[in-house]
Amino acid sequence: MSGMKRRMFLKISLGLAGAAAAAVGVWSSAVVYLEKRSYQKSRKYRLPPREGKKDPKILVLCFSRSGATELMARKMALDLGADLIKLKAPAYRLGYLGWVNAMWDVYSRAKAKISPGRLNLAQYNLVLLGTPIWLYKLSPPLWTFVRGNDFRGRRVVLFHTYNSNFSEEEIDKFKKTIVERGGKYVDHVYILRNRILDQISSQELVARAGMIVRERKKVWLGRNWGGVLKQEEGRDV
Repeated sequence: MSGMKRRMFLKISLGLAGAAAAAVGVWSSAVVYLEKRSYQKSRKYRLPPREGKKDPKILVLCFSRSGATELMARKMALDLGADLIKLKAPAYRLGYLGWVNAMWDVYSRAKAKISPGRLNLAQYNLVLLGTPIWLYKLSPPLWTFVRGNDFRGRRVVLFHTYNSNFSEEEIDKFKKTIVERGGKYVDHVYILRNRILDQISSQELVARAGMIVRERKKVWLGRNWGGVLKQEEGRDV
């Protein structure tokens, strides 16, 4: 290759690399903007006041970045009369840096810094764990919590929101980890939000969460709720 051809090839390569970098920058900025908008919408949505008595035997715990999974968790906790805890993970705060940290950590399977890191779950019979899906995987904060806590004798339900798809292998890994931590895997439920430019409204998300509770509550609680807990085969909805 002559010197002139090399220089031309280099210019074209650098131009293409620059264009690709610019496209990635525009796309990531758009994602961050839409996440902030989603968070604002979900925070503005008001759930109806709690009806009935609270059941101290149920815990709904979630990590949420843009607010959708938190909204699902709030509705489920409301309908179940459950305690609600939101995991805090400052590294994944809304904004460009938080988004970059989130994508890198889920890709590299990094351990997240979360609060609370450990809980006494012995007071609960049923624990529902919620997360968004990033790169087809469960978020690092949820994985960190699961691997750092004792689920002996607890019935466990996984719930999540997602935009396009999730890895069945990831769900199987979650089930296996819960069993290794002494838990009794019960169910896996989820809400498809659709692609980021065509996502369902907060009202629709809450309605679907309520429907999931109505359809699956008996499976989650088991036949002998409040007494000896029996494992039932979990299934997806």
